[in-house]
Amino acid sequence: LKVGFLLAEGPAFCFDRGMRVVVTGASRGIGAEFVRTLASAGHEVHAVSRNPDRAAPLAKVGDVHLHEID
Repeated sequence: LKVGFLLAEGPAFCFDRGMRVVVTGASRGIGAEFVRTLASAGHEVHAVSRNPDRAAPLAKVGDVHLHEID
């Protein structure tokens, strides 16, 4: 199991490049920021949200797949 984290100075991930990552609460706040940061770092991100329409702009960041849950 590999774990990643964010530092105040910027992203500091110990993830390998190109990992598949799931982020819940991806339509706003810290979840949306995790999606942006991870996708920009080259990871395949599965963004899970109750309102995927709100998260739609994140799909343009990189390899982001939006999923709706209730």
